[in-house]
Amino acid sequence: MKRKVFYPSHKVTGIQLLVSGEVLISAIKTQCVVKKNEGNGHIVFSDQEQTVQFRAKAVVISNGGRQQIHPNFYKQWFPFMQDRKDQVLLGDDFLKRDIYKATMEKINTNKLKKIVIIGGSHSGFSAAWLMLNGPATY
Repeated sequence: MKRKVFYPSHKVTGIQLLVSGEVLISAIKTQCVVKKNEGNGHIVFSDQEQTVQFRAKAVVISNGGRQQIHPNFYKQWFPFMQDRKDQVLLGDDFLKRDIYKATMEKINTNKLKKIVIIGGSHSGFSAAWLMLNGPATY
C-alpha cells in the first residue's frame, strides 16, 4: 500500500468524518504544466486543476501565519478538553525554547505517547520535527 503524508499544491475543499472513523478529504490539486509553443519556440506555463478525494486516519490542520484557538474549539468541537486547557499548546508557542523544554520534560516524565498537532503549516511541521528529532541547537 502506498502511503503519503504530505500533499503539496492541494487546496482542501471538504473534510468528512466517515462511519469507519476515517476522514474523507476532497481537494483541488493544482499542477504546473510546461509546454513548448511549436510555432515560436516559447515556453508556456499554465496551471491545471483536478478534483481529487482521498481517505486519511488523521488530519493535521494548518491554519498558517499566526495561530489562535478557534472560539468553537472548547465549546462545540472538544468540550471534553475544557478542563484540560493546560494540555493544549499552539505550534508557535511550542517553538519557543523555554516552552519546548518544559513541554518535552512533561511529555517524557508522564510518558505521553498520543499527541495531536494543530498548527500553522511550517510551525506545525517544525513542532513535529522537534518532537521527533530535537532541536539542532539552543
